[in-house]
Amino acid sequence: MYFGASKETILFARYLRQNMTGAEKILWEHIRKEKLGVKFRNQHPLYKYVVDFFCFELLLFIEVDGSIH
Repeated sequence: MYFGASKETILFARYLRQNMTGAEKILWEHIRKEKLGVKFRNQHPLYKYVVDFFCFELLLFIEVDGSIH
């Protein structure tokens, strides 16, 4: 499910979920709870990265750029 993510990456993803940027929070409100017909995960660890949003059904990754990037 995490495609080889280390424990540190998983813990970092948890931290990021608790501290989402404003842009991430707005998008999350629109795509959460299968509002688009598919399930998205936020701040999902994949290998050594954490993607902002991930849909396993579609194999779709979404990265939200903001002032941090």
